[in-house]
Amino acid sequence: MNILITGSSGYVGSSFINTFKEKYNFVNFSLLHDNIDELQIEDIDTVLHCAALVHQKTVYDYEKYDDVNVKYPVTLAKKAKEAGVKQFIFISTIAVYGEGNETIDENTECNPLTPYGKSKLVAERELEELSDQNFIVSIIRPPMVYGKDAPGNIASLIRLVKKVSILPFGKIDNERSFVSIDNLIYLIFDKLIYLILDCFFI
Repeated sequence: MNILITGSSGYVGSSFINTFKEKYNFVNFSLLHDNIDELQIEDIDTVLHCAALVHQKTVYDYEKYDDVNVKYPVTLAKKAKEAGVKQFIFISTIAVYGEGNETIDENTECNPLTPYGKSKLVAERELEELSDQNFIVSIIRPPMVYGKDAPGNIASLIRLVKKVSILPFGKIDNERSFVSIDNLIYLIFDKLIYLILDCFFI
């Protein structure tokens, strides 16, 4: 199977490649360095889209999030569909649900509060419009990802715990969901297996 992967230098993308590099053929595509108009995608079976503009110390307008998190994946998905690619896996975020949900299931309403979450939800909806029997769009909404060498907020939290031996946890009303990087990449793998089985039995 040939997999085009965006965000290959990111935590999720690089972890997936390192785990399955002996099993699949990977083609890396960079938003910053590659031209989507020149992308050759005819021999690709699946696109795994991990690239995104996430929460940054620098404050960006929503238009920047829209450019990276909506227009870029939708354009890529349209190109993939036209070329006959079978599947597009979009790594979204739990941020599409907003805050204040004690539990989240398939019936939980989306109410994103941040530009990041809002842009991801818009991308999801536009990608779903492209989905059909011949072009499967799979959307994954992971929470904060932890694991060896995990970056971002989880890394900051780990550094804090290492520095402070005793924290007044009883006085803090702040709950977060986490997912192991290993569990996440095998969830992505499950999506690929379904595609392989579908193709096998057709």
